[in-house]
Amino acid sequence: MELKLLHDQLIKPALRALPGVAEVNASGGHEKQILIHPRPDALLAAGITTAELADTIAANTENAGGGAIQIGGEQIIIRADSRVQTPADIARLPVKFRGLASRPLLVSDLADITIGASLRTGSSTYNGRETLLGSALMLTGENSRAVARRIAAKIDELRPRLPANVELITVYDRTELVDRTINTVAHNLTTGALLVTLVLLLLLGNIRAALIVSLAIPLSFLFAITGMVETKLSGNLMSLGAVDFGLIIDGAVVMVENIVRRLGHRQHELGRPLTPSERHGTTLAAAREVGRPAFYGVLIITIVYIPLLTLTGVEGKTFKPMALTVIYALIGALILTLTLMPALAATLLRGKIAHADNPLLRALKNLYRPLLALALRLRAPLAAASIALFALAAHLFTTLGAEFIPQLDEGSFATHMIRTTSIGLDASIAMQEKTEQEILRQFPGITATFSRIGTQEVATDPMGVNVADTYIFYKPLKEWQNQAKPQTPNAKPQTPHSKLQNPNTPGPPHPPGAAAPTPVQPFSPSAFQPFSSKAELAARLTTALETAIPGQAYLFSQPIQMRFNEILEGTRADIAVKIFGDDYDQIEHIATAAREILEAIPGAADVEFDSLGKAPLLEIKLKPDAMTRYNIHAAELNAAIATALAGAHVGSIIEGNRRTPIVVRAPDAIRARTDEILRLPLRAGSPDTLLTIGQVADLIVTEKVAAITREAGQRRAAIMVNLRGRDVESYVREARRKIDATLGPTLPPGYTIEFGGSFENLRQARARLAIIVPAALAIIFILIYIALGSLRQALLVYTGIPLAVTGGVFALWLRGMPFSISAGVGFIALSGVAVLNGLMMVSHFNTLRAQGLTVRDTAIEGALTRLRPVLMTALVASLGFLPMALATGPGAEVQRPLATVVIGGIVTATFLTLILLPALYTWQRRRPALPV
Repeated sequence: MELKLLHDQLIKPALRALPGVAEVNASGGHEKQILIHPRPDALLAAGITTAELADTIAANTENAGGGAIQIGGEQIIIRADSRVQTPADIARLPVKFRGLASRPLLVSDLADITIGASLRTGSSTYNGRETLLGSALMLTGENSRAVARRIAAKIDELRPRLPANVELITVYDRTELVDRTINTVAHNLTTGALLVTLVLLLLLGNIRAALIVSLAIPLSFLFAITGMVETKLSGNLMSLGAVDFGLIIDGAVVMVENIVRRLGHRQHELGRPLTPSERHGTTLAAAREVGRPAFYGVLIITIVYIPLLTLTGVEGKTFKPMALTVIYALIGALILTLTLMPALAATLLRGKIAHADNPLLRALKNLYRPLLALALRLRAPLAAASIALFALAAHLFTTLGAEFIPQLDEGSFATHMIRTTSIGLDASIAMQEKTEQEILRQFPGITATFSRIGTQEVATDPMGVNVADTYIFYKPLKEWQNQAKPQTPNAKPQTPHSKLQNPNTPGPPHPPGAAAPTPVQPFSPSAFQPFSSKAELAARLTTALETAIPGQAYLFSQPIQMRFNEILEGTRADIAVKIFGDDYDQIEHIATAAREILEAIPGAADVEFDSLGKAPLLEIKLKPDAMTRYNIHAAELNAAIATALAGAHVGSIIEGNRRTPIVVRAPDAIRARTDEILRLPLRAGSPDTLLTIGQVADLIVTEKVAAITREAGQRRAAIMVNLRGRDVESYVREARRKIDATLGPTLPPGYTIEFGGSFENLRQARARLAIIVPAALAIIFILIYIALGSLRQALLVYTGIPLAVTGGVFALWLRGMPFSISAGVGFIALSGVAVLNGLMMVSHFNTLRAQGLTVRDTAIEGALTRLRPVLMTALVASLGFLPMALATGPGAEVQRPLATVVIGGIVTATFLTLILLPALYTWQRRRPALPV
């Protein structure tokens, strides 16, 4: 009780005043109340009901205002100070007068006045002990990292103001996850930038030119950061995680490479270094040569991200920041490509510029020349093989499976522990404490656990007392040691994680009627073996807890992921199988049969009901004849029951700046006995007649549905399913097929089974992609046609997209990754990258044809000339994504499919540009093409 007062009077007001904090919600603790416990015998003897006693007390708990008066030129406020100030004042309140000579009946004659606590609907535990947990809720649109830091700083200020025996600990801080993911992003960006710079140095063969191109990386990133600041985008996993510096500077690579090549050739022709005017003229001519295709190439890459801005729902919130950041960076890179890059090249590329290729490029050309000649001879088989490869990729795509968004490893568990619906709060707390103690004893790599049982003070997440959200924090899996020493149940965690706990307060006694405590299990060395994956740890936790503490089910998720699922679909699992109908018994029967089918399908790790089942109910049934005989209405009986059993709030006592509620409620000893409930007084139709509830009603103990859930106006039950080692789409397909075959023919009319959760999000997102992907492809084709001015050549360059998609599909297949919205975004980005080099190649072909070369000579000469820029743009774009594709840190799960698709697609798109595109070009009519 003292902890709850401390939280409400000190901790909560201080945190709620912080910018960005919407509410501070408490779970657990005991709310202090002044309890008035009526004595039924005394009430009956005095002829007073519980409700009348409550009305009397309520009439003495308020002050009244009398306005204001003017006395001697001063305004004086009038107030009647009539409220009770202490429990003793309540005890002295007169309830009934028996005559002028007699002492009136006081509240103390009819009831006992005590300091007690409100009826609890939930509690919290920490490391196997009951505690009080406060949750700070953030305002929508705020920066979670900044808000969390403000809260942490305020908690540090509050700790010295706490009593000596009270400890304030932060048990969950989202900043830790945010910092880990930002570190992953920073590592990927840094590594990618270094790899890009290395490729530029190796292939350009000119340090100054490589540094000029490398300068575009920080400058384009500065453009992106400026755009993010102006549009209020935060730096996070998606807004920064998909930035590929190699992709962004492709235009700059093409521009500077062509300038270096032309300067080297011009110096070779003249046999001397160029004068400033010659250098500027050559640079301008080289920039004009590639300026138009570079402009359109980068513009195409930029525009393909625009359709991502039309995404809605979760996928929109996830990928819009990424699209905007990349667009800002590409716009900056395009401006730099057309302005700063030529200017720096003309200024800094002085002195001797090597004319001949460096050894690495000569070796590559020696390998490429015979392959190109072979491709020109085998054009038809090569084209047929490319089509066959695309068809194979299309078939493989149908076998990949699909999921909405890859799960981000948060480095902790949020475990939904579900017990029988009839369990009481005290018994549920006792079981939760034993569970956490067992976890800490058997798994020393787990640093801390805490839970929320039932419903919090503000019912943002209503649950029954049979349900506990348990958060489990553990060391990184690589730090788990073999045969570690066991940890005592009440040992403190290695790292502090917010709890408000009195360490000197003993745990609650064993509740009466609850199951006996489970004996401590002997130490099991197998529980201390290192784990290869998070899924294996979850499986071992389930096995250990099912053995040590039977009687509860487990649903493993993660803190943010679980809340995400609940907000989207109303359930805490990845997949929700919903049964709709009218009769709850029939719904329960169908759900039980469906659960058996779902559990038998491979990949289903956790399959549990969501608030399904019946709980005991003490029902007060009216006797119609007695009600008529005594002239009593149901409202009078309801008021008597609500006041005596649920309790009536009749006012409050002000103690300083604290308000303590005054509640009239029958004592627990009466509320727990049916015979005592039947003896509670009830006012009959006559003011002088008093009855008992037992004279007009019967008490019946029965079982009723614990919770009735509705969706779209229909009753429904849900089965929660979490998967491990299997994608969502293939599981749902198999589950739907088996449920339709087994239950479909027997479903009564009006009863339906639907699949929701992440599968429904995937379906909606794919429907949206089915619109925006064709739109993006159409925009790309139009821009290619505008750049080349030829429908035939536009189609030729456009063939890069199918082959790029082929590479992306094969890359997913080789890495065993399902299709996801993250991969879908990768395919969209890839479609822009795939045409850049093709556009540059065909533009150069047209220039050579205008100079009078034959088609074959054009293909050979142009392909060899463009080998270096094609390889450079392909390598810098793919290597820029390589750290994301190989990353294993927090947040890498979301980036990995996107990077995998782009890298695989660039490989096949480069093959198209260097091998297939020159061969296909020679099929066009043998006449010079007009320069574009």
